[in-house]
Amino acid sequence: MKRLLIILLLMLASSGAVAAEVVKYVNDYLLITLRSGPGTQYKIEKNLPTGTRVTVLESSEDGNFSRVRTDKGQEGWALNQYLVSKPVARLLLKQAQDELATLKQQHARLQQTHDELSKQSSGVSDAKTKLDQQVQQLTDELTTLKKVAERPLQLEKENDRLTKETVELKNRLRLIEEKNAALEDSEARQWFAIGAFVLVLGIILGLLLPKLRPRRSDDAWAN
Repeated sequence: MKRLLIILLLMLASSGAVAAEVVKYVNDYLLITLRSGPGTQYKIEKNLPTGTRVTVLESSEDGNFSRVRTDKGQEGWALNQYLVSKPVARLLLKQAQDELATLKQQHARLQQTHDELSKQSSGVSDAKTKLDQQVQQLTDELTTLKKVAERPLQLEKENDRLTKETVELKNRLRLIEEKNAALEDSEARQWFAIGAFVLVLGIILGLLLPKLRPRRSDDAWAN
């Protein structure tokens, strides 16, 4: 968990450096005041709980206060000593829990896809076996992704790859089922052609056989 928190801190620090505005957070275990001016004598506009994300707009002349804006658009002055550049531990923990919840949802979707593929592939056992192996491989890879959740930058790419592979597996299964149906249809047509041929042959023989019988002579009839 400590390693995950450190990596998330580094990510947030690097993304903050790229932005034009300075982003800070209310320090841990605090409830600070947002005032109308840079001093304690000014009116309190709002209380900000710990972990609140704010954007620094300007600093006071004495350097003790900063004019900030919350994500909801509220502006005011806050003491610099209560603002930190990195998210607090509770916020980082919440982000890590959200990442884990996303992974669980992805696993559930993959498992559901696997179950659906298993039902659809009842008529093509060989293809089903291969698909089961590949789905198991995807499940193992997802388990590995859970164990390395401290690499959040790679999770989105890995998830896209797994999703594409699952779509490809579905398409391959559909093609196999279509080929199997085409083979069954072709076999039915062959049997129909054979039956028609036998029927025509029987009709022809029925017409020809009476003509091929030897005729009795008139003498034989006379006797």
